[in-house]
Amino acid sequence: MGIDEYAEQESEDSGDSSGCLFSLPGNVTVRKSEILTSGLLSGGKFVSSRSIRDALLAEYFVNGSGLFLSRAVSDDGNRTMRFGSDVSGVMNVTERMVLGDVD
Repeated sequence: MGIDEYAEQESEDSGDSSGCLFSLPGNVTVRKSEILTSGLLSGGKFVSSRSIRDALLAEYFVNGSGLFLSRAVSDDGNRTMRFGSDVSGVMNVTERMVLGDVD
């Protein structure tokens, strides 16, 4: 079984113009998050869920044999966070990633 999933979230802030004639008013992207999952399983189970609200949430459960890769990037304009995990062979993996604001 082949696995290929992608989720992305962008949040925008409509800020006031700084008053400068040469600045561009309007929406400015202040945060971008993305999660990518791929893999090949020769047998077993793969369960996935995604939630895109105030935060980007991804949960995975893999029980089988094969190869499973996940990547995540979150950029808020001030700092960038990157995450990656690779699992191969016989596996029992549970993974939960949350990117963005959580109340």
